[in-house]
Amino acid sequence: MFELATKTVVNFSNKQLEEFTTSMITTIIFVSFLVSLGTIALVKLIKNLFKKIQKTNKSITCECNNNSVAQVEQ
Repeated sequence: MFELATKTVVNFSNKQLEEFTTSMITTIIFVSFLVSLGTIALVKLIKNLFKKIQKTNKSITCECNNNSVAQVEQ
């Protein structure tokens, strides 16, 4: 298996190897850029979700505090 991989690499000319390396580096940079954008979007989404949850909790707390004991028990 290793010999086959070595022979394949040796059969590449320098220009083909250079083009392959360049395209792989470009692909890696592009994919890492997309992953970082996705991570940033996910973090913003989670922050907004937590803000909405906190607002909901505050409004529920206010409603409970404004109600009398009899209304809360019902």
